[in-house]
Amino acid sequence: KAEDGTLGLIFTILVSKPHTVSYRVDTKQYDLPKSKKLSVKVIYGTGEGNVKSYSSGSIVRTEKMPARSILVLEIKADNR
Repeated sequence: KAEDGTLGLIFTILVSKPHTVSYRVDTKQYDLPKSKKLSVKVIYGTGEGNVKSYSSGSIVRTEKMPARSILVLEIKADNR
């Protein structure tokens, strides 16, 4: 977790087969703000990413990851 409150998570697939990764991020565990929506940016190895907002106490997602790939999540309070 960065000083500005942004949380970064990294997933890697090291094998030569694609995988589906399911995960849950408990916002309390990482001391993320309760009163604001959270913005989750999903960044694949190319640097491009999609952003989605969440307002619940946990973030649940499933990602289809190609073989030998990297996925980065950037989670922060949504300033909108």
